[in-house]
Amino acid sequence: MPQSTTVRNGKDSHILLDDTAGVPVDVSGTGNQWGLELDNLTGQAFTFAGDFPRTIDGKKNATLNVRFVFSPTANEGADLLRDCWNNQGNRTVQIDYPDASVGSERIIGEFVLDDLSFDAEAEDGTPLMFEATLLPDGELTLTTISS
Repeated sequence: MPQSTTVRNGKDSHILLDDTAGVPVDVSGTGNQWGLELDNLTGQAFTFAGDFPRTIDGKKNATLNVRFVFSPTANEGADLLRDCWNNQGNRTVQIDYPDASVGSERIIGEFVLDDLSFDAEAEDGTPLMFEATLLPDGELTLTTISS
């Protein structure tokens, strides 16, 4: 197989996160990293008649990790993550990659904040980062952007 000529990176990803009112907000301007881990929860069983297990599909699960540069401005990434902590409940998250154009990929689903972390060091000039783990609350959809 020849080397691909269509390789892309995710530097132009778009991240949208609901605010308290359920309105999607584009937080890409403070977005720094995202990662999605998809789990296919399988089951295995051995039988007396074979040396290898039978493996079957089970349910699905996911873990979404996001990181945002801190900004004190309302409705930016760190502010919305703090809001998820203060006002529990699910939020719609949409991630478009490698960008938001037709033909790109889209992840969308309802998520609940599992954990949120941020810290600072006196001698560190690095921007503050807010990191969060979000877990799905219902179906997660992975599609190609068609319009």
